Amino acid sequence: MLITIDTVGADHLGCDGYRRIETPSTDQLASGGIRFEHAHAQVPLTLPSHTVIMTGTYPMFNGVRDLTSPGLNTRVPTLAGMILRQNGYSAAAFVSSFVLNSMWGLNRGFEGYFEAMMMRQTAGKARARVRHCLTTGRFMPATSDRSDALSSRTKSSGV
Repeated sequence: MLITIDTVGADHLGCDGYRRIETPSTDQLASGGIRFEHAHAQVPLTLPSHTVIMTGTYPMFNGVRDLTSPGLNTRVPTLAGMILRQNGYSAAAFVSSFVLNSMWGLNRGFEGYFEAMMMRQTAGKARARVRHCLTTGRFMPATSDRSDALSSRTKSSGV
């Protein structure tokens, strides 16, 4: 499980000794996982930084330098596609930032790429999928939320 948090300093998490705020969930995850105490962002912007994490390549190679970039080049392999999926792992992402929207290409290789807007529209189903993934370590495929929404709209409109 990879968790990234945008714009928070490590010195403001309980697991790193900060006592002015409680972060029990983060602290529990940190106690049972691997924490990188000296990690540095290769790019000080969310999209290109996450692109570096998900591809292992620098912006001059992957082409994602900022929000004016056309998105991740389809020839650049992703961690989810090349390593996880090809080795039999399920891969799901739950993102809440517009700059990590699937239109930028970071969704490639994931079985499910759940964005904040979609999660808000289908909050109960999304929470169930996240809970299942966290407790079992496996991604729970679901019937398409879009097809569910479409079928409920067509039923209500009499189509």
